[in-house]
Amino acid sequence: MVEANPNYWGEKPEFNTVTLKFLSNPAARSAALLSGAVDVIEQIPPSDISVFQNRQDVALYSVTSTRMIYLAMDQARDDSPFLTDKDGAPLKVTR
Repeated sequence: MVEANPNYWGEKPEFNTVTLKFLSNPAARSAALLSGAVDVIEQIPPSDISVFQNRQDVALYSVTSTRMIYLAMDQARDDSPFLTDKDGAPLKVTR
């Protein structure tokens, strides 16, 4: 739980306390919001987006992320099927 600092010099927060709950299961996060057990969630499962978009009691925000899950070079083969020229033909490695 996070509590507001009464000695903070800036604008007073709208809440005195905020309780953070870590719900790793995506379905549990959605269910918690729909049941009123929590007020805010992030990382809505793609399958639940339409459920939240059609509700009047939920505000849904979408932002572009710079998060990258995994990036690797295709080094295991001489000719990668993932590299093509402008016409879609595979690029050949020249050494």
